[in-house]
Amino acid sequence: MEHLFTTVMIALFGYVTLRMAKALLKEYHKQFISNPKELLSLEVLLQLIFKPAGTPGYIIALALLISISCFVIAILFTVLPISMWLLNNIINIVL
Repeated sequence: MEHLFTTVMIALFGYVTLRMAKALLKEYHKQFISNPKELLSLEVLLQLIFKPAGTPGYIIALALLISISCFVIAILFTVLPISMWLLNNIINIVL
């Protein structure tokens, strides 16, 4: 039961992160369409202030990467125990 709770929580965190990234991307797109020059100036300014990262585009990409990783981990946490159980039962039947 503990295993199922962990898997659901990881998938839920991935879903929340995906929704956040989608909302940020939608807002970023709306701002870019309304005034691209101002938004790109903000991107350059933020890149100068926060040298390695910190711009909205990087934050959105990072959120999407985290959400995809959470979904993959949740799927693996679900599939691996089932496949190990099946493999164990097949070995027991054969032996």
